[in-house]
Amino acid sequence: MAWPGGPYTNYVRIYVPNGAKLTGARLAKNGFELQDIFGEVSTSVELGKTVLSTSFVLQPQESLRLELSYDLPAELSLEKEVKDYALYWQKQAGTKGDLFRFNFRGPFGTEITTYKPAELGKEKNLAVLEGVLDWDWDIGLSLK
Repeated sequence: MAWPGGPYTNYVRIYVPNGAKLTGARLAKNGFELQDIFGEVSTSVELGKTVLSTSFVLQPQESLRLELSYDLPAELSLEKEVKDYALYWQKQAGTKGDLFRFNFRGPFGTEITTYKPAELGKEKNLAVLEGVLDWDWDIGLSLK
């Protein structure tokens, strides 16, 4: 039997700041309409972080889009003294060619002043990074 030999059951975990609240979860397969999967996402605490996790089955040659939205806890609000945002997006071992898209929108009236990596596109308070997840990404930005 050729690889892959059948459906692949995947489990994804996203580590976000402790106290973050899941506000939306949607999934689409093969470019079809996004389906609400909010009730299928578990929330737990691990290593001092809030963990958002869910599983799905992916058939051979099938593609999938997963969108998770969350709000930061009040003590980390970008509207207060904390004006920096950092995300470390770690590639899963053994995967290859996974497409990704990162969107960040700062609070109304803010502007992104510095950012990394250089591939991050920005306009006022919106930052976008998309590409192929073939390595880990260290994303950071500052607002004023």
